[in-house]
Amino acid sequence: MAIRILFTKELSKEYIQQQLGDYFDPSFLPVIGIRYTEDHIDIEDYHHFIFTSIQGVKAIKEKIIFPENSKFYTVGEKSRQALEKMGFSVEIVAKNALELSDKIQELNPIKIMHFCSSKALSTLKNQLSEAGFDFAEKIVYETIPLYPEWNPPTDAIVFFSPSGVESFMKNNSVKNKRLFAIGETTANYLKSFTDNEIIKSEQETLEDLLQVIKDTYRND
Repeated sequence: MAIRILFTKELSKEYIQQQLGDYFDPSFLPVIGIRYTEDHIDIEDYHHFIFTSIQGVKAIKEKIIFPENSKFYTVGEKSRQALEKMGFSVEIVAKNALELSDKIQELNPIKIMHFCSSKALSTLKNQLSEAGFDFAEKIVYETIPLYPEWNPPTDAIVFFSPSGVESFMKNNSVKNKRLFAIGETTANYLKSFTDNEIIKSEQETLEDLLQVIKDTYRND
């Protein structure tokens, strides 16, 4: 019998099936919505900018004219790729906010702006502010929990963000389910809701997560 695996995000079923193979029967459940802010985005005299999700990049597209000497720092390859498609060069790429904070702190303290969601974690703000950086946070999109209910029989559940975890867990149980999380931040947040083992990908990419899922069942 195929492994019934639920992805808490809308993804291409064809792509997921192609990557995982017929051993898996994937389902998809959107658990959060995104609403971009319509507000004018004032970057003042900042020249250093952080993006921690591709949604942040999409939110500012065509809304900001960055100074020529701007420098960009991202969490994840998708954010980097999206910025480079817009013609920007990314100075530092990290797998999560903690790693990005550590790498940025190797620089001299600078004025730096983070484009983020309404549910942004405080890791970057706290650590960079404490390290003497002039840190500004700009909320450019809202993360809206959908709080769906999921009743079909499921063997495994895959989570992609702390906001997604919070939304799903409000009306659902993960008892007797195998749990996967994309990256350390989501895995750590999921631990606050369950004692289940949480299997995480090291990189915050879908490709790495799918490989972890395949390896996990291959090694059973």
